[in-house]
Amino acid sequence: MISEQAFKKTEGMLYRYYRNIRKKDRLKYKKYTLENRIEQIKRDIKTINIELDDNVKAIDYSKEKIQSSSAGSGLEQSLMKEITKLENELKTIIKAKLKLQAKIRILETEISDTEYVINQLSEEYKQLVELKYGNSMKISNAAIGMKLNMTEATVRRKRVEVVETIAKWMNIA
Repeated sequence: MISEQAFKKTEGMLYRYYRNIRKKDRLKYKKYTLENRIEQIKRDIKTINIELDDNVKAIDYSKEKIQSSSAGSGLEQSLMKEITKLENELKTIIKAKLKLQAKIRILETEISDTEYVINQLSEEYKQLVELKYGNSMKISNAAIGMKLNMTEATVRRKRVEVVETIAKWMNIA
């Protein structure tokens, strides 16, 4: 038998484990959308897929005298301005993606120890832990018992057993 404090600490670790898995999944999806956005911006830059104002004009070579500044035509300046905007957006998105990757690595590190211990459990205990701690919507012991073909009392007893086992493996007890 472990102390009540160790029991609560172990349960907290289990809730955090499943919460971190859900958070990691959300971050991976966010990273996926950023990767798609990066590819889209790269395509836009490569194909010059840019909208310019209708009033921007290039140098008119039909006249005898052409007066131009060394900076280029208004069209060139507008193009460069739009491409620079895209490049800056690309840099910002790449930085955000790198930050997400770092967060994902941190979560994976936090998850790994608990994941190893849970994988050592019997299938019955794994299912119990998943239903009790992995469900974002808390379900009752009676509902868990229905899913696992157990009485509510058996669910309570096995929950104590599995938490004590995990606490010992994690050196919490």
